[in-house]
Amino acid sequence: MDPDGAPQWHPHLAVDPTGAVHVVWTEARAGGWEVRLASRRGGPDVEPGRRVAVGRGATVFVVWSDDRLPNAVSDVWLVESADGGRTFTAPVRVSDTPTAPVDHLTYGTGYAWNPSVAVVDDVVYVGWQDFRPLTATDRLTRRNHVRVASSRDGTTFGGSRIVALPPPGAQPYDPALATLPAAGGAWICVWTEADASGAFALRAGTMTRGGGIGP
Repeated sequence: MDPDGAPQWHPHLAVDPTGAVHVVWTEARAGGWEVRLASRRGGPDVEPGRRVAVGRGATVFVVWSDDRLPNAVSDVWLVESADGGRTFTAPVRVSDTPTAPVDHLTYGTGYAWNPSVAVVDDVVYVGWQDFRPLTATDRLTRRNHVRVASSRDGTTFGGSRIVALPPPGAQPYDPALATLPAAGGAWICVWTEADASGAFALRAGTMTRGGGIGP
């Protein structure tokens, strides 16, 4: 994808209405991590991926997670490009995971990672894997779960909502969002879930235009 020999992984792609293919990936450069995007027109038909999505007007949205904030273990961020990936907006923090001084016992109060993005009727939805306190007072009451937040302008995201809260002992992994145009602007979130015995299963939740989340 980028012939400079740098380590590259976690590729995801999307196709805009003009047929251009946009690919985003993580790359190790100059001793640090970078999120990079490349675009091209023409080529074989492809299916959309997780960490990049295309909205109306061929606007490209890219999400990732990093620990740039003080005391943050990991947060989810979004940028958008209206010119095919040549320039991007400033990163917007999507996750609303509370932060606190990191210590060896609790790793802060929570963290967010493994993001996915989808665009439905000009609304940007971002889902991620979350690990935060489940009560307002107990920092140690935490479980892995899946959350989604949305924005109508790609800049201001409301509070996140739980899409998947597995039973105690179960763990969700790698949530992925996709749009359902035939369902009137709904989206679907799928994830892998491991139960307490270590058995894996694929789970899914949907959200309708009215905002209700269901299995």
